[in-house]
Formats: sequence, C-alpha cells, structure tokens
Amino acid sequence: MASLWKEYSQADSRYAWREAFIVSMEAFTAFVEGPASFVIAWAMAAGKPWRLPLMMLTAFGQLYGCVLYFATSWHGGFADVRPEPIFYWFYFWIINSVWIVVPTYVCFYAWGKMTEGVRVMEAPAVKAAGLARNGKGK
Repeated sequence: MASLWKEYSQADSRYAWREAFIVSMEAFTAFVEGPASFVIAWAMAAGKPWRLPLMMLTAFGQLYGCVLYFATSWHGGFADVRPEPIFYWFYFWIINSVWIVVPTYVCFYAWGKMTEGVRVMEAPAVKAAGLARNGKGK
C-alpha cells in the first residue's frame, strides 16, 4: 500500500503530505467500499438479489469520492497536480477516469436490472387491474 500511495503522490502531492480529504476518502474506499466489493462478488456468485442495491450504493460512494477528489483539486487550482503531461493527463485524468467510468457503468447496470425486476413483478398486478377495469376480471 505504501508503494501505491507513493506512486499516486507523484501525480497529486496531496497524497504525499497526507491531506485530510485524501486520507479520509482513501480510508472510506479501503475500509468500506473494498469489503463491500468482496461481499458483492460473493453475492453475485450466490445469486443474491440484494447484490444490485449494494452494487449501486458502492458505485455511488466511489463516484461521490471522485467528484469530491476532482472538485477539491479544481478548487485549489490544480496546485497539487504536477503539470508534466505524463502526470497531469495520464495519471491524474486518464487513470482516475477509470474510477468514474466503471462505477457509472455499474450504476446503470444495477438500475436496469432492478427496474426490470420491478416491471416483471408488477406485470401481473397491472394486467389484473386492466382486466378489472374492462369488466373482464372479478
């Protein structure tokens, strides 16, 4: 972990001086979202229906952290980000965009599955209500 932290600090010096937001965000990622990801993997393998809301919550947590990460950097004028192209564009923007693209996909995936599940579950009730209104039901 120390090596990874050091590598990140080459692009964003807030990691090097252990800025409070960075430490808090990374702690939440490591101690909440990390274990939740293992629980989600197990739930997927076991076919647990609650995996979808947990996937969405975990992904939203990651997205929220990313929005704050970029917003706090922007608010500070990107002063802690090295200007060299490899650090600024590759490390800061491209590598960190993975933490936005993947959770966004997960949110849409989980949303679609949950919406489909509700649609399927409500279909018999909707059909029965339509038949009752037309006088063909009970």
